[in-house]
Amino acid sequence: MKKLMTIFGAFLTASIVLTSCGSDDPKENGTDAGELECECKEIDKEIEANNKEIGRLEWTGDKASEESREQIAELEMANIELWDERGDLEEEIAELKNKQWTATEKEDDKKHWLEDYNDAKDEYVKENCKDD
Repeated sequence: MKKLMTIFGAFLTASIVLTSCGSDDPKENGTDAGELECECKEIDKEIEANNKEIGRLEWTGDKASEESREQIAELEMANIELWDERGDLEEEIAELKNKQWTATEKEDDKKHWLEDYNDAKDEYVKENCKDD
């Protein structure tokens, strides 16, 4: 019985993972990719704000203090984490876009799929991403 439950759990986990990787629908994937693109833009804003703050702090010279160097180090570490998170989002976007290869069989179908994907992504970004 325990082996049966383990096997059932493995199949359940695999099915959840496989269904969460996007669908074959180009518009749905494009919308999902647009949402992820908006998250990337927010991360870019955070990195830019961190870099501005780093620029205001002194690392060397007469005005440099231990506290200022610690703040710079913390901001740089935060940027590393943000870049890592952004990379994960870019990977998810690529996975959604790569569905074109399994969702289509003919070259023309792939072109149409990609056009629909890009249109949906661009539309989502235009309507939902904050341009502050």
